[in-house]
Amino acid sequence: MCKNIKERLSKADVIFFTEIRVDTLRALTQRYGIDTTKVWIVGNKNFGANNGIFYRKRGDNNYCTQRVNIRQQALKINNELKAQWGSRYIDLIGMVIDEQGRMPVFTDSCMFISQDTRHLTRAGAIYFARLIDHDKSFTLLNRPSGGPTASVVY
Repeated sequence: MCKNIKERLSKADVIFFTEIRVDTLRALTQRYGIDTTKVWIVGNKNFGANNGIFYRKRGDNNYCTQRVNIRQQALKINNELKAQWGSRYIDLIGMVIDEQGRMPVFTDSCMFISQDTRHLTRAGAIYFARLIDHDKSFTLLNRPSGGPTASVVY
């Protein structure tokens, strides 16, 4: 829908896509002339079927540390995308999943990561931005040591 999409893509320092397959990006690259060295794929996320079940435990001692089993289909998609994209894949699930295949429901400040199990809340976005920013293996723009870091714009 954007009239100047080719220009915007050519001027971009970084281009993010989410859950996109290699063949789809190939078609977009041909259509819009995307420089694939600028492209990063943001992984999927999954926080269960319904957040409503967590409200029942409000007031419990372990309320803020509740975790949920990830849907197997979401894990399968995540692993497929990670295999397709390799080092250009930002594995959100891999940053937070535990050995039992469970995902956190709340940030470390006890705020919901996702309000609907698929989209991030503002607190969830800040939480993941901080995780990404502190991940030494992730370098978005090959930033120099002590140089600019990833940030969240409010």
